[in-house]
Amino acid sequence: MKFALPLLLSYATLHYSVAQEPQWVTTSDFELIRANESNTTLVLFPCFPCKAVDTKREFNIVEQARLNNISVLFMNYNRKLFMQEHEKATLADLLLKTIEDHQLPKNLVIGGFSGGGNVTLLLSNYLIKQQEEIKLSKIFIVDAPVDLLALYRSSEYHLKQDLNEDVLGESTFLINWFKRDLGNPDMGIASYEKFSPYTHETGNLSNVNELKKTEIRFYTEPDVTWWKQIYNDTYGQLNAYSIEKMSEALQSDMGNSRVELIITENRGYRSDGTRHPHSWSIVDKEELISWIID
Repeated sequence: MKFALPLLLSYATLHYSVAQEPQWVTTSDFELIRANESNTTLVLFPCFPCKAVDTKREFNIVEQARLNNISVLFMNYNRKLFMQEHEKATLADLLLKTIEDHQLPKNLVIGGFSGGGNVTLLLSNYLIKQQEEIKLSKIFIVDAPVDLLALYRSSEYHLKQDLNEDVLGESTFLINWFKRDLGNPDMGIASYEKFSPYTHETGNLSNVNELKKTEIRFYTEPDVTWWKQIYNDTYGQLNAYSIEKMSEALQSDMGNSRVELIITENRGYRSDGTRHPHSWSIVDKEELISWIID
């Protein structure tokens, strides 16, 4: 699935032990695991229908983070593929208040999976534009549907195929939602350009134009065989294709030489062992921590 609806998610219980207990804080907005001598705050946004507890179970990064003095803020902010300006402002206020209230380091690394990757890009752009009193050093996204127009087109394609009910249901949901909030792209794509992190059809990067100097990682696993079997997709219809094109555009059109595209193979598995290239597991956690502290 392109943005991970619940019907394709299955989670296992997270177990880990620590030599020295970190500080745990749980609210309706987030779950915070604060390292005892923290120097970096890692903010993680979940997939479209997910919450903090789901991210923890699918992306067991707490132990490695704690051992490297990184506090982890698992956000509950979800069900977003695009954001209105007032939503960015509200989310930014929540993030900054949380940092102040819990005396977290203002050195931030923000990351997100699937829809959370779109939130990561849009919020990061907003924070830099507003010149907030934080240091947003690095951001990363994991197989996010960065091109909403391309996501609409692929959903249209799926409805014309003989696919399973889950895929057809997902595609129907997306098309109805986008038509309602962004309009029918056959009548014009201005709304898609206004809200999408990237629009390959027109090369639009206006919603991330503040990320010219930001260190960015794009993770994706384009298992074409798997996507062909489940969705009858070609490479050009995958999130991976849009991510690749966006990373190229950030480098060539915006001059950001700090963009890195990480393409993985056979790493995508859900916590229950189910093979799925659209998963948090494509990220090498130990290597990510090394990148964060570098």
